[in-house]
Amino acid sequence: MDPSAAVKEVAAELEKQAKECRVDTVDQVLDKIEEIMNKAKAGPGDMIEKLAAAFEEFKGKIEKAINDPAALSNAGGPMVACASWYATEVAGKLKELVAEVTEISKVVHDKVAEAAKPLSQVATTLEEAMKGMEGSAKKLAKLPKEVQDLATTIKGPADLAKVDMGPISGCLDLSPLTGSLTKIDGLKSVLGPVISAVSATLAGVAEFLMSLAEKLIGAFQVPSPLCFLTPMVMSQAPPLLAELLEKVKALQKIDVQPVVEGMKMISDTIGNFDAKAVSVPLEKFAVDAKASIGKLDKAVSAAKLSTKNPMGGMFGK
Repeated sequence: MDPSAAVKEVAAELEKQAKECRVDTVDQVLDKIEEIMNKAKAGPGDMIEKLAAAFEEFKGKIEKAINDPAALSNAGGPMVACASWYATEVAGKLKELVAEVTEISKVVHDKVAEAAKPLSQVATTLEEAMKGMEGSAKKLAKLPKEVQDLATTIKGPADLAKVDMGPISGCLDLSPLTGSLTKIDGLKSVLGPVISAVSATLAGVAEFLMSLAEKLIGAFQVPSPLCFLTPMVMSQAPPLLAELLEKVKALQKIDVQPVVEGMKMISDTIGNFDAKAVSVPLEKFAVDAKASIGKLDKAVSAAKLSTKNPMGGMFGK
């Protein structure tokens, strides 16, 4: 048989076997693992620092205004006589808002700090696991393509004789796979509620930011018994309110959703990880591919004999 045709035949067999064993599903699982590994490495990124800085700036602006009653009231008309009372009421509400912002900022910091170590462990463990699977799971999954590519380089017995069967045959050795899969599976106990807590906290931050403008406007509304004056007072609201609302817009531009989604993806992928989804297709493929790789090995051996003894061997003249 023509050397190139012999390799193509083996490649076709391997491709068919890989499809029957659903090896493509393994690639999907490993791609997802690699994706969450990168997300775990990145963590929340600089989003937390940006959020903390924006919160501090917002709080600083309010605290400065609280110490300057004139900035809290632009009262005129019927409110002239009670401007001091109004400013005191606004200051009280703003203090409550500052306390709420402080608490949320602290919770975010604490939860992210709490998750830092598990996330680092996840990233390190996944990186080790992926390296372990590079020479087993990934290499075996790529075997059909590797042999197909090999076939395009074979022009005659001399080319086939140069093929090193060591790495190709080595693809069938899945002994390192178990350790890698066990490492990934073990992360389920590491993550647990920690990631869920961070996701819930950040989701709470997003919800708070959406309501912050309303809370701020509410702080400047006239309390009882003069609440009927609110429309008039709000139409003449002090410049401070507009300035604070601009700060709120800046806070709302800090998008926590990508981090929330990233944390959820990490948690869901690890939580739902099924080692058998990787091991079963690959182990079956390794068994099925053994005969085909044996056939290729014989062809390579015959080619080597042929090049040493041009008058003999299956690839002789």
